[in-house]
Amino acid sequence: MSYVTYASVVGSLMYSMVCTRPDLAQTVNVVSSYMGNPEMEHWQVVKHIFRYLKGTTNIGIIFHGDMSCAFSLVTQILTKLQI
Repeated sequence: MSYVTYASVVGSLMYSMVCTRPDLAQTVNVVSSYMGNPEMEHWQVVKHIFRYLKGTTNIGIIFHGDMSCAFSLVTQILTKLQI
């Protein structure tokens, strides 16, 4: 297993949030505030976010050829994450 920094992982979450997953905004904001000194519990939250993403691959923003976007309805909000 390769070494991955906390900042790199949170950066990947930010990219996903900005491009297709606005439902991650609050959660990514909270975990990014710990980039200076992440502890094990912060890594656990980040892993939980990735599990959430894996389970909700059908949710996001869909970009059409004419550059209009349609938001799919979010049926599961991050209520399981008690940050």
